Amino acid sequence: GEMAISQEGSSRIKAFDLTKKSGFIIVNGSINHLKINTL
Repeated sequence: GEMAISQEGSSRIKAFDLTKKSGFIIVNGSINHLKINTL
């Protein structure tokens, strides 16, 4: 499904699965590799 990803601060990244209506947080992720993914 589609994923929406947003950055909060320098190291906290919030990702939300639009298909499953569930979210998770990636800590200390690489900002440079972030994008909206279609799985």
